[in-house]
Amino acid sequence: MKLVRTLRGFGFRRKLLISICLLFLVTIAIIELIVIFGFKPLNFKGILKESEIRTSWQLQSLADLNKDRLESFIDDHKEHLLFFANSPYITGDIKKAFLSGIDPAEAKAAKKRLEDSINARTKLMHLHGVVIADSLDEKIKISTDPKLEGKSVKDTGFFTKTRYYNSMYISDESFDGNDTCLYFNMPILLDAETNRQAVVSFYFEIADIGKIFGRAETVLGKTGEIILVNKKVQLLDKLQSPLTNLTLSTGDQISGQPAILAASGMDGMVESIDYKNEKVLAAFRYIRLSPDNGWGLVIKQNHSEIFDTVKAQIITFIFIGLAAITILSLLTLAATTYILSPINQIVGAARKITEGDMNTKFPINPDSELGILSKVFNDMLKKFRDWHKELEKEVSKRTSELEASKKELTEAKNSAENASKTKTEFLATMSHEIRTPLNGILGFSEILEHDLNSCEMKNKEPMKFSLNTIKHCGEILLSLLDDILELSRIESGKFQKAEEAFHPEKLINEVSESFLFRAKEKNVALITEFIHLPKLVIADKKRITQILFNLIGNAMKFTSIGSVKISAWMEKETLCIAINDTGVGIPSDKLNEIFTPFYQVDQTSTRKYGGAGLGLSIVKRLTEMLEGSVSVESQVGKGSTFTLKVPVKGLEKDKLIEPAQKVQDNSQPLKGIKILIVEDDPINGLYLSTALKSCGADTITAANYTMMTELCENKTFDIALLDIALPGQNGYECLKWLRAKDSVMKIFAQTANVFEEDRKKYKEAGFDGFIGKPFRKAEILNELQRVLRQEHSL
Repeated sequence: MKLVRTLRGFGFRRKLLISICLLFLVTIAIIELIVIFGFKPLNFKGILKESEIRTSWQLQSLADLNKDRLESFIDDHKEHLLFFANSPYITGDIKKAFLSGIDPAEAKAAKKRLEDSINARTKLMHLHGVVIADSLDEKIKISTDPKLEGKSVKDTGFFTKTRYYNSMYISDESFDGNDTCLYFNMPILLDAETNRQAVVSFYFEIADIGKIFGRAETVLGKTGEIILVNKKVQLLDKLQSPLTNLTLSTGDQISGQPAILAASGMDGMVESIDYKNEKVLAAFRYIRLSPDNGWGLVIKQNHSEIFDTVKAQIITFIFIGLAAITILSLLTLAATTYILSPINQIVGAARKITEGDMNTKFPINPDSELGILSKVFNDMLKKFRDWHKELEKEVSKRTSELEASKKELTEAKNSAENASKTKTEFLATMSHEIRTPLNGILGFSEILEHDLNSCEMKNKEPMKFSLNTIKHCGEILLSLLDDILELSRIESGKFQKAEEAFHPEKLINEVSESFLFRAKEKNVALITEFIHLPKLVIADKKRITQILFNLIGNAMKFTSIGSVKISAWMEKETLCIAINDTGVGIPSDKLNEIFTPFYQVDQTSTRKYGGAGLGLSIVKRLTEMLEGSVSVESQVGKGSTFTLKVPVKGLEKDKLIEPAQKVQDNSQPLKGIKILIVEDDPINGLYLSTALKSCGADTITAANYTMMTELCENKTFDIALLDIALPGQNGYECLKWLRAKDSVMKIFAQTANVFEEDRKKYKEAGFDGFIGKPFRKAEILNELQRVLRQEHSL
């Protein structure tokens, strides 16, 4: 009792030190007991089973990994062969080299090109060789190994099976008596009448497959093996881990159950007796090569080795550990109870305070550190009571102020949201309402221009001038509308980058060519200069085109004498384009303001040159969203230079798919095609009917859903053009009705809503194509023929 009273008088620090020393001494004592007395090992079945499951999972994971590598290896070579066999240049040279009636010199040149091509392919793909055999005499005509040329392939599987299946066929066999090879074979039709074929075969030694397998010593151990067998369960290659010693040779028959199951086309895990008459745990997988051929992959390990790492002392140490944990837990519980008793008293007092009892006091024991802490807490609690009263008063005051501010903010938020919604709806409505009459102005101007060029009359120039003036004014109005909508889309955060591959020099030429007529009218030279541009880059082609249209159009607008020069070059991974003009120039104090929406240098320029001051603002916004920059240098009376810099990505392949060739206005590409036009606006309907009839089409116009259904009950059509904004039942409901009646008809949406998200919405609804307002005859024909070409190519 005297000792307990003495310990109670100790401070917190001394109590904690004594407890830690006691726990340390007990731990040392337990370890000494283990060393002195020791324990004999015991068998623990659960741990062994867990080890077996873990090894099984590792073997299956390794089998899946190597199967994926092998199948990926095979798929890559399939793609290379398909590309080779489907190349029109390759098939053309094979026909010239194989078929009779070809000029000898041309046939010889074709064979030389084929030999160069297959030699290059062999080096690129690390192949053992390439052969091309002829079905006429069943002999090899061309080979990377000259010794094989002229050799018969009549009885070889890679030749006969490929011709039998008339498609790609993969076989494993020994063709020339040497090592077994894997053949990727593809037939090429030389003469349809005689069914004469050439068989192209890429082959390599199966022994090289082992290079694609990773090291697996940690899984396979000392007795593990990886073997690959063919359909006949014969060993194809020694694919074992470097730590194993495989006693079989290539071609030996494998009698183990895992190999038999894998060769028969099965995947799984099995515990069985292998060809060494040893109990093994094996994962097996089937790799399909061709419809009637495949390989079996087996990864196995001796059952006895799986448990070598499991030690018999597990149970002994578990008991020792449990005893030690029990003793240490009891001692820790006693020590913590003793040490934390005064702390718990402080915690209890703090809990009462948190529950709202501000009159609670902390227990004070002046003989310890915790007693001093309790005294400090009591002093703090007294000050806290005083602060709490003042805080309640302040909170009450601020709460009233916040409630008033919250109400004002809610009203302001609702007002802003309503204004934004009203603005969006207004712009969408105005876009539709303005594009509809523009459709008549621009569309019929195009028809009048065509008719005027076709008719015979004297002194057409005044009429042409008036007609061009109408078209030009319409184009200006359409451009202004597009600029306003584009600026609105950017400010609303609806901008999305759409990257694609394009030829930068070709893009700049296409944009500049659209200004050639205006340059000729103004007698201004339009010059392009390109400095080491790459053939292909990846970037947002549409936005870069839009930026160039604005910058070049701006330069052309403000230049009356001299030239507009477009220069392009690369700086690392940045495409740089400079537009230099000899126009009126910009005052230096106005350079920082020209990118502001609706800004003009002065009102005189607005009246003289036109425009709403949106072009450069859109350029600035789009450039920043493309993570690029645009800068300007200018001198009044000497001209301006705008420099655009946009980051781009490079391409490894120098191949760009060319767009479809545009249709000429004077052709008859739609001759005999029946087209249904569903359009409530008579002007739009008349223009569409007139434009399409001039291309040879038979057209009928319906003003609404009811007229459309009545026409379709008695007639069939090849194409339907549906106005989305029909009164009553709209274009979507027309689409549903037509699809239910005729699934073959090609149906196009025609609307003034022309943004990318609108096009995506129409495609998801089931429309085959899209025609935007205002209409352009060439654009309509290109879109119709694009869809018709897709149908014929299927």
